[in-house]
Amino acid sequence: MYFQDGDISTSWEQIFSDDKYHLKLVEMQDGYPDVRSITVDFADIDAMNMEFGAYLLQEPDKALAIGVKVIKDQMPGTWDPSNHINLRIDNLPTDATIEVRNLRAKHLGTLVAVEGLVRKATSPKPRLTRALFKCAKCNAEVWEPQTGMILREPLFCPNEGCNKSAPHFNLDERMSEYTDTQKVEIQENPEGLRGGAQPERLFGYIEDDIAGRITPGNRVTLNGIIRTVQKTERDKSTVSEIFMDVISCEFEQNDFSELNITKEDEDEILRMSKDPNILKNIIASIAPTIFGMDEEKEAVALQLFGGSHKVMDDGTSLRGDIHILLMGDPGVAKSQLLRYMSSLSPRGIYASGKSASAAGLCVHGDTLLDLESGMERIEDFVKARMTDPEEYRPGIWRQEVSGDRIESINSIGTVLLPITYVWRIKTPEKLIKLTTMGGDSLILTPETKVQAMKDARYDWFESSSLAPGDFVTVMKGNGRLMMLQSVEELTEDLPEYVYDLTVEPAHSFLGGGFVIHNTAAAVKDDFGDGRFTLEA
Repeated sequence: MYFQDGDISTSWEQIFSDDKYHLKLVEMQDGYPDVRSITVDFADIDAMNMEFGAYLLQEPDKALAIGVKVIKDQMPGTWDPSNHINLRIDNLPTDATIEVRNLRAKHLGTLVAVEGLVRKATSPKPRLTRALFKCAKCNAEVWEPQTGMILREPLFCPNEGCNKSAPHFNLDERMSEYTDTQKVEIQENPEGLRGGAQPERLFGYIEDDIAGRITPGNRVTLNGIIRTVQKTERDKSTVSEIFMDVISCEFEQNDFSELNITKEDEDEILRMSKDPNILKNIIASIAPTIFGMDEEKEAVALQLFGGSHKVMDDGTSLRGDIHILLMGDPGVAKSQLLRYMSSLSPRGIYASGKSASAAGLCVHGDTLLDLESGMERIEDFVKARMTDPEEYRPGIWRQEVSGDRIESINSIGTVLLPITYVWRIKTPEKLIKLTTMGGDSLILTPETKVQAMKDARYDWFESSSLAPGDFVTVMKGNGRLMMLQSVEELTEDLPEYVYDLTVEPAHSFLGGGFVIHNTAAAVKDDFGDGRFTLEA
């Protein structure tokens, strides 16, 4: 897809002709330099011109530069064209939201969104944007634009006589032009991690009027352009590190500074602080629906407030952090107590060990099973055998069965193996539809694995990780690898339930011809919404 400069200008002019953005232009004109950014909702761009929206994601540098020029052209004649303004884009589409661990070379130079938790953030610091150099011999002035983090000096002096020998320049720091820059380090949200996985991190640089807004602990979505910088080694390397040139940032939760404490609130806080029963009142207010556990509630309350930093007689320094280990039988409300406490802290994160180790492994009810007795829809098969289901977890039902066998695979080929459990699970927010070049299709949850070949590796792959051009195993006839024609994300008209089987010992079965990894156990997903999911 290619747009001429004139086409790009026309597209921006159409967007800025909207009353909403025309009003923003007027506000910038009246409020400059305090107001020097215009933020455009990507949804408005997509609604105005879908093709231009796709072009903007692929060629953001060129598209944004022309957009800034269009903004300046629409300003009145009294506007100084040298005034610096920013064109920012937010609310990027879902397909432009990339996990840090999935950033690749193909994303370089493109506009993407990355969600995560701010781990580190520097205070805003001045960065040179236009440096004024003066020749050490003749004092001639040379302006040198600055991009990136490494200072670039002029190569030649305007006075030819100074270039007979290597010229030397002095930087005029006072007259040079600067912008505020904040360096942030963002890491993946913990609820998206699998058990034992470490969160991947990405550095970003936030500039000008939005620098300084982010602090460690914020949950944010950074929208920006992925760029590279060479590793700092003695010898030049062909391997580069990536970072994000941030265009805009969106906050996913309110910060402490946004809490509005009134005079009445202050008086009430002071009154409560003088109550001799304040500790008992705090303990009683924690998770009041959980009976008892006063000692545990006191421990987590003290942890929330934190301890005091101490220095021992021998000089040993003890931090004021409090760590708690809760141990107990299943169902005694350990998780509920911790979840309640995490909700009290705006920056609290609730996570539990094994809960992120796997996700729901289920298929659509229309999936045809290759049973010993013949072909049958998995929904019909499961319903016929769920005469007395056990609610294994909220939203997950199972029943032990015997006497049925299904086609599975081993190192030799296909084999009939017994089904030991049938499962019915509440459908997640989205499903994935795989369609091969031969017309075979399968609808399943994003985490369900199928046997496939990706990047020349033959293995089990989650359906959400596959893309058109990858190959999947389709067991029809002698069985063969079929190229995927499409991988679709379904979010509408989803069924109420999805279904699965436990097949021992291969933990796989044939569904719709595809080789599907089955369920072995159910575990609690204590991240995010706390739904229960299945582990293979």
